[in-house]
Amino acid sequence: MPRPASGSRTASSISVLAQQSGDKMAKSPKTVASEHRVAALEGRLGVRLLQRSTRSLALTEAGQRFYDHCLAAVEGARVAYESIAELRREPAGTVRMSCAR
Repeated sequence: MPRPASGSRTASSISVLAQQSGDKMAKSPKTVASEHRVAALEGRLGVRLLQRSTRSLALTEAGQRFYDHCLAAVEGARVAYESIAELRREPAGTVRMSCAR
């Protein structure tokens, strides 16, 4: 799981930014698709999530907040999956035994 960011993140590209955050999916070479997804998300939210320059990217304040909330959601999902997995590890149900006389 990616860990929460401390301070502002900066990087030279979306793929590098994703690698720094531990996002395995974004490590693929499909950077253009990632940039389109980020642009679509920014349009949907109505705010800029990344401050772009010719040599680097950095999360804006809105981007940092969104990132932190997304991490919390991912952590919540991980805890939910682990909770269900724990139920599967422990035997459950009724055991009936019978003996012939």
